[in-house]
Amino acid sequence: MKASYKERSFPVKTGRGNIVVTVQPGQFIYGKYSASKELKMSASTIWKRMQKLKTIGNCNLESNHHYTLVTIINWNTYQQQHETSNLESNHQVTTIKPPSVPYNKVKKVNKVKNKTYTADFLSFWECYPKKIGKDAAWRAWKNRDGELPGIDFLIGKVANQKKCDQWCKDGGQFIPHPATWINQGRWDDDLKIKLQEEGPEADRILKTWYKGVEHGNKRV
Repeated sequence: MKASYKERSFPVKTGRGNIVVTVQPGQFIYGKYSASKELKMSASTIWKRMQKLKTIGNCNLESNHHYTLVTIINWNTYQQQHETSNLESNHQVTTIKPPSVPYNKVKKVNKVKNKTYTADFLSFWECYPKKIGKDAAWRAWKNRDGELPGIDFLIGKVANQKKCDQWCKDGGQFIPHPATWINQGRWDDDLKIKLQEEGPEADRILKTWYKGVEHGNKRV
């Protein structure tokens, strides 16, 4: 989830001001102290977990005094496999003769078939826990074009809110629909999260945070 899916540049604070760091697909910038604050875990524990991922061959770490650049091993290979799978699936679909469609419905069907979601929207949809009303969510996403925060920020907010009491109780029935969450700008909700600094729950959060590193999943 942290890995960039295309080449991007980010400002990074240093002791002498800001510098611009460019990351390639399959990379992300990581700082143990900022990660410690986000995950509510000690910086030493996070550093050990990252070194473990490096040791078992899931990632490479390039560090300096200000930040660490994480590179996911075999990231490009997983993207090629995913794209090949999609091409094969699309080919199978197009070789099947479609059923006849009444003339008055052709225009509507074509409109749905030609719909194209953006990569950022698909990344949001993938991480959102209640997958209800994808078309409504897509319309809300387009309507707020230019007003939405960055996709990494939105994914981080969803990840945090998934751990709050309101979203966890009663099987998640109080989780807002994704279209509602987007329309109402619910990323600004101040939901209380109680986490222990150490222990099994903190380890689970770290594993979720670096799921893309562990499994090589692509940012869609």
